[in-house]
Amino acid sequence: MTHGRGMLLLLDDAADEEQVRPLLPGGPRCLVLVTGRRALAGLESSARLRPGVLSTAEAVRLLDRVAGGGTVAAEPGAAEELARLCGRLPPALRAAGNRLAVLAGRPGPAAPVRQLVGLLRPEELRLGRLGPGGRRLRASYTSSYRQLAPGTRRLFRLLALVPGPDFGPELAASLATLPPPAAGAALEELADAGLLEPAAAAFRYRFPELLRLFAAGELRTAAGPAARAAAESRMADALLHRAAAALRAAGGTAEAGGESAYFPGGRTKALGWLDAELPNWTAAVRWAAGLEARCGAADVAEAMHRVFASLGHDPWRREIPAPGTRTDPAGRRTRPDGSSPAVPAACAVPGRTGRTAE
Repeated sequence: MTHGRGMLLLLDDAADEEQVRPLLPGGPRCLVLVTGRRALAGLESSARLRPGVLSTAEAVRLLDRVAGGGTVAAEPGAAEELARLCGRLPPALRAAGNRLAVLAGRPGPAAPVRQLVGLLRPEELRLGRLGPGGRRLRASYTSSYRQLAPGTRRLFRLLALVPGPDFGPELAASLATLPPPAAGAALEELADAGLLEPAAAAFRYRFPELLRLFAAGELRTAAGPAARAAAESRMADALLHRAAAALRAAGGTAEAGGESAYFPGGRTKALGWLDAELPNWTAAVRWAAGLEARCGAADVAEAMHRVFASLGHDPWRREIPAPGTRTDPAGRRTRPDGSSPAVPAACAVPGRTGRTAE
């Protein structure tokens, strides 16, 4: 059929390599374009493209083109917020643009963009409220999710609990009670399936916004509040424990052996960890302080302030609460009883190793 003919063949939304191979033409004048959520690493290819999300300006232009009628141009601020809620992802933006066209045609207040923004703000309802386009997105995510091994599906769900924008194998391991190498392999499997994206730093990953919402929905379905709280507690324990070790190493106070084994590179490696995990471990301090946990969150926070003051890392200091402390007349932070907290030897929360229902 293809012998001696020039042909462009488009194979859209391929599930795996086995689905594609029987359809590949053998003619030298044939070009095949394959799209899919998975990386399809088993296919020979002259070029691989990983399309990213649109810029805010590009996303707003797409919304305007789909909605038509000047609807988006009339509400520029709300349009930018709508683009953010859609994760600046073209399929979601097209779905939102179609919803805008419907809303703009209804009688009533002439603010359809703000109306749709209000509808989409609740995270647990967002995909459903995008209408048919949102349902197609959910179906695509579900198809990829169901192809995962059970343990990888569990990790995918739990990663929705991470407070920061990205994460690595160690944090994933603490959530799912896995060895870090196994967690790293599962993260790679998720990236290959198109359910995670590589972050800027090596061996770190991030959720596209709508995939994070999908993972959170699957977690709510699979695990009750107690199981989700236990996973959050495991994550916070691990982050506080590692933060305490990093602070001692960064401040030059880590003793030989013990916790310093986390950072064999000493101060440089410890500071690198503190930078990479900044949103995650500061969230863990706030979490522990809010629960008045036994891990001495006030001591960890105070140690952070003191070490960062000596190192001059002001951006970090602004991120860190100091629960349970006040300032004395000389400007020093103290406990309510007037004593000065010491750098903690380690977070004192016992490690939780038992697996829960999630």
